[in-house]
Amino acid sequence: MIKTFDHRLSSDDTPCTYNSTIPDAAECFVAASEVGGQPTTRNATVMDSSYPPGCLLQRGGVALFNGVPKSNATCDTKDGGACVCRAPTGWINGHRFNAGCMGEPKSELLKTHNPTCDLNLYDGGMACCGGLDPNSTKRFLLEAEQPIPPLIDEVYFRWRFYYEEASAEDLLETHHIEWQFGHIEYSVPKAPEGTSPEKAVHTLTTNFTLRDMLWAQCSGSTSCEDWQRNTKRPLQFVMLGFHCHSPACLGGQMINADTGEELCHVAPLAGHSAVPQDEESYLWLPPCQWGKASEGLRPPPVLPINTNLTSVKWANSSVAHFGVMAIWQGRAAYAD
Repeated sequence: MIKTFDHRLSSDDTPCTYNSTIPDAAECFVAASEVGGQPTTRNATVMDSSYPPGCLLQRGGVALFNGVPKSNATCDTKDGGACVCRAPTGWINGHRFNAGCMGEPKSELLKTHNPTCDLNLYDGGMACCGGLDPNSTKRFLLEAEQPIPPLIDEVYFRWRFYYEEASAEDLLETHHIEWQFGHIEYSVPKAPEGTSPEKAVHTLTTNFTLRDMLWAQCSGSTSCEDWQRNTKRPLQFVMLGFHCHSPACLGGQMINADTGEELCHVAPLAGHSAVPQDEESYLWLPPCQWGKASEGLRPPPVLPINTNLTSVKWANSSVAHFGVMAIWQGRAAYAD
C-alpha cells in the first residue's frame, strides 16, 4: 500500500496528531510550498525542542523541518508560524482517497478517529485493492511482486426458482432502502490487552432518519423524487437485512429512536450438521421480515418518513479487523 498525502496547515494549540507529522525534510519542503500558495523563500533543518517536531512554515515563507522526535511545543509557534501536517486525504496506489466520513450524530467514526476516515491511520480495506495502475478498474489481491496469472477459471451455476401464483390484492410495490452510516466500511480496533474474551466487543452506533435510507434509491429515479416529495405518506418495512462480515460480526440492531421500540435485531447463526447450508462452518444472517399473520409473519412497522432511527452493530474485537461493514438493506412500501 503506497500512500501519497495531501497537506494542511495547523496553527492551533496542538501539534500534528494521529500520525500526521511529516517525517522527513524532503516532503516538508515540497509541502510547505504547496500549502503556502507560493514557493518558500528558504528551507532549513533544525533540532529544536522549542518547536513541535516535523514541518513548519514560518513567517516570511521559511520552511523549517524540526528533527526532534518529540517536544511539548504546539503549532501556535512563537514566531507566528504554523505546522504543516499530512492531511486525512490523498492517494493510495495512485487512486484518490477521500473517505468523506460523516460526523455525529450520523456517525461516530470521526469522533473516535477510526482509521477508515484518515489516510494517516488507514490500515486496510477496499481502498487498498485498486492496484498500482491508476488507469485500471481491475482489482487484484496479490503481493506487489506477484505476476497476475491468466484467467483460466470457468464457473457454472445451477439455479432453482420457486414461485406461487399471486392475486392482485397480494401485490405490493416495494422500493430499496439502505443505510451505510455515511461510509461503506470501517475498522474495528483490537481490545486493550488483558480484556476478557466476553468483553472484547466493539460497538458502532449511528443515528439517521428513514428518509436517509432512501439515498440508494435516489440515483436518477423518479420514484425517489416521489418519496422525497410525499413527506406525509407513511412507509412500512417489508424486509430488513443486515450486511456484516463473519465471524467477527456479533449482530446488529435497528431502533425507532422516537419511541425506543426495537424494529429489527439480526444475529449470525451457525450450522450444526453436514446438511447443505447447515454445515458447522456455515454462517448466515437471518433477515427481519413482515407480512400477513396467516403466513406466520409479524405486521410491518409503519413509520413517518422523518422517523429518527438508531443502528447499533457489535463486533468481536479480540483481534483487530479492517474493512468491515454494518449495512442495512431492505425493501419498503407506502403504507397508505
